[in-house]
Order: sequence, then C-alpha cells, then structure tokens
Amino acid sequence: MPVAIKGTKLVYFPVPKVACTSIKTALLEHNDPGTLALFRNGPRDLPPRHVHEVYPTTDFALRNLLGHTYGKAWIAVLRDPIRRAVSGYRNRIVHHRDLDLTASAAFARLGLPEAPDLTTFALNLATYCRLNADTDHHFAPLTRYLGTKPGRFARVFRLSELDQFVGYVAQHGVHLTLPHEQSAGPPVGVDDLTDAARAALMAFYREDYEIWGDYF
Repeated sequence: MPVAIKGTKLVYFPVPKVACTSIKTALLEHNDPGTLALFRNGPRDLPPRHVHEVYPTTDFALRNLLGHTYGKAWIAVLRDPIRRAVSGYRNRIVHHRDLDLTASAAFARLGLPEAPDLTTFALNLATYCRLNADTDHHFAPLTRYLGTKPGRFARVFRLSELDQFVGYVAQHGVHLTLPHEQSAGPPVGVDDLTDAARAALMAFYREDYEIWGDYF
C-alpha cells in the first residue's frame, strides 16, 4: 500500500528492489518514532516484526486508493528494470535464497535448477515467478505497483536521484535519513548478462520500458 508521509500531503508508492526497504524504514521512523526499536528489542514471535509488515507493498488498484490518497501528491522512485532484476538476483536469489522456499520437485519437473546462475534465472524469470511467491513479488514489473499512467504522479525519481527525493520531501517539512538496506549479495552486474538473457529481461519488462521508460 502507498505510505502517507505524516505532516505532509505526500504519499509514497513503494516498489520492491528500488530502495523500498530503506525508504520505508526512514518513513516509519518519521511517522511512528520508536517502532524500529521494537523490531530490534521486542518479542520475535509477535508482529509487527519488520517494516514490511507495517507498510506492505501491494499491487496497484485504483479503486482501493481513492480514499487513502485523495487530495495528496503521489511520489515514487524507479529503476531501470534490467538493473533492478540483476540487483534482485544478487540479493533475493543468491543472498536470501528465496527459491529454497519452493519444493525441489517443482523445479525438477521443469528441468530447472533450484540455485540458478544469472543467465538461467533471466531466461526463465516468468517460470521462477510462477513457482515462488517471493520471487514473483520482488521481480514483478513496475506496472504492478505503480499502474500504467505516470501522469497520476506528482514526482517520479530515478534511483540515482535519491538525494533529490529526500530534498523534495524536505521541502514539505520532513527531513529523512535513508539507511542502506538489502544490498547484500555477490558482485554480479548487468555486464554479466548474456545477449539472450538481456533480451529475455527486455521482453519480460517490455511494458515497463514502454510506459515508464522516460525515468530510466
């Protein structure tokens, strides 16, 4: 769901693997000071245990937004989809091992490895998303979370413009300090993609490039 920034008329729309955890963490510290300390010091078996339980990232559905966002300015941070996918592979697939949550037999039936290299993952991204809910969540196209009409947003920032994002929020009276979250993983980059893998990702994220391409 979009996150209203307390004391302003701004609403932030999160996208997984686009500084999402860092921005949500900063907003939670502003909106509800002390809650982050509860995550660190409170009972591990009682929710909320993480910022994403307080501010879940949900699919864009205009009918569910009107009351929550009426009269407010929408803002978002975007990233080139291929770079986002490679970052997600490093952090979610290799570091967090999200695919371990899916039964081995599901991959075996399709002849896919449980721990794919970057090329295999990119070439079969749609299938891995279908088999694993966490992968589907983190690698879904931007349009799932932001819709298909950029004109609805007051400001859209590139990931490289996080300082401008913080500055824009500061113009509305809120000063955020962004932590650097969810960056762990091996040194894999877009230059490691084969031509076929890059083409597969371009096809998977085709709509993102068509609709949101001005911001990449």
